[in-house]
Amino acid sequence: LMNHEIFGHPTDLPWGFRFIENLHQWHYLGAEPIFTAPSHPTQIYEAICYIIVFILLMYMYWKRNVGDRPGLIFGVFLIGIFLSRFCIEFLKNNQEDFEENMILNMGQLLSIPFVLAGIYLAIRAMKRPIVSGRIENIKPYRIIFSVSFTTGHSCNRIIYRISVRFDIRTTLSQIQQKNI
Repeated sequence: LMNHEIFGHPTDLPWGFRFIENLHQWHYLGAEPIFTAPSHPTQIYEAICYIIVFILLMYMYWKRNVGDRPGLIFGVFLIGIFLSRFCIEFLKNNQEDFEENMILNMGQLLSIPFVLAGIYLAIRAMKRPIVSGRIENIKPYRIIFSVSFTTGHSCNRIIYRISVRFDIRTTLSQIQQKNI
């Protein structure tokens, strides 16, 4: 809402929001603001959808033990976020001129692969056997941490590379026993 960009089509609904069309001229040059007709506040719609997805995911994790099905929460996340974006894009004004003759705009086309990936992950997670989410079943793993940066002058460039390798051999239960 604050940037006055990528808002929806005009609406007669009571929560329609009037955006400033000449925001930069009004803000920087002191021109009189030119308001749009009341339009859908699609930014608020998206924020509400994202909050609903967050609540759903928290419910699934804490109350339905979905953490025992690897990939399901992430799949539902992708479906919830990008399907809501796909639907809300129908209410938005086109961002670019080339979108005028398109059936689906660019935001919708870019959302489709993520929805399909979410559906795939959710179906795959439901078909796989339940895996216990207990921390004792986690195997130790190795993390390789690498940082690279360059420094030098115009003729010579020196590259420094720092590599740190360490093993994580402590599980959460061991940490809790030590009260770290």
